[in-house]
Amino acid sequence: MSNAWIDPGLKAAASTPIAPPPLDGLVIRMGVLDYTVRVERDVRSSDDAKLYGEIRYGAGTIRVDADITPAFQAVVLWHELVHGLLEQAGQEQSEATCNSIAFGVVQLLRDNPNLAALTVATLTPKDNHGTE
Repeated sequence: MSNAWIDPGLKAAASTPIAPPPLDGLVIRMGVLDYTVRVERDVRSSDDAKLYGEIRYGAGTIRVDADITPAFQAVVLWHELVHGLLEQAGQEQSEATCNSIAFGVVQLLRDNPNLAALTVATLTPKDNHGTE
């Protein structure tokens, strides 16, 4: 089973001033599963549709198109992560919902570069509520 973001002809998101780390080979833990990010040229679905990205639940991989800007790769990665989160939660997934959330998260992180670090800093090893 997979969810794919089919190329709707959208333009790439605005570039970020910070050089992104390489995505290829990045391992992302989502719930109890680990997903390895693969940056590949000419990402295609099983029916040969051109894709920007795709999450493969059974294989534990997220594929992202190599031929898009790094900023747009970040949006695509978040789009696929939203699919994964919704899948694990047993929720409906539409491409429009995943697009909206992905663009929103990337915009928030770009406009508030300390937001991710602040969020992580509030979590303790004891729990996920920031309390001791």
